[in-house]
Amino acid sequence: MSFLNPAGRGRGSGMKARVATTLAIGGVLLGGGSCRRESDVAGRPLRPSPADASASAAAVARGGLLPEPNRAIALGDSVPDFVLTDQNGRTVRLSQFRGEPVAVTFAYTRCPDATACPMTMTKFAKLNAALAKEKSGRLLAVTVDPETDTPAVLADYAKRIGADPERWRFLTGDARSLARVAESFGVLYYPEHGKIVHSQAVAVVDPEGRLAAVYYGSDWEPEQILKDLEKARNG
Repeated sequence: MSFLNPAGRGRGSGMKARVATTLAIGGVLLGGGSCRRESDVAGRPLRPSPADASASAAAVARGGLLPEPNRAIALGDSVPDFVLTDQNGRTVRLSQFRGEPVAVTFAYTRCPDATACPMTMTKFAKLNAALAKEKSGRLLAVTVDPETDTPAVLADYAKRIGADPERWRFLTGDARSLARVAESFGVLYYPEHGKIVHSQAVAVVDPEGRLAAVYYGSDWEPEQILKDLEKARNG
């Protein structure tokens, strides 16, 4: 299933561009009882493919409850503020982290493929440990499955993987709010056969609330994100 047809996406203002093609919604296909990764490369959706158009039509049909393509902000743009709920039931706004760099990713707790969401969470766990030493920087993991990922479910998941509840927030909310957050980062998802087909991405937001870097797929390492967070923190 071909989904995104990007032209290119840089890591940040003045940084070297990362240009590639994203297939199968950022590389994750969920079908039956498994999560199948087709490709892991970076890119930004520009022109909808047939599958892209189908997802967009589904989003419109569902009253905006799914993210729509071609809504991603550009590097250097201010990330739209959002209001979601974390694993402890606390209201979380992106703007409350002004003054610190923030890494944002998207996942869901029942993802069965060890090379997809669980791998992203493993990498974020390494970031969590590194940021504990830095005493600066926040991590946000936004669910793409709000029907299942309630605060209680997210709290249990966060505890099992050892997430610091102050530094690393797992976020949920109503379907419409989550869709707007996801599409602003170029992340798309939709339910299919009881699973969630979704793109993989990690983004860095600078202390002023601007998009400093973004990676699609799983072709990124914690060390890269740490460098982006440090650069964002130092201006």
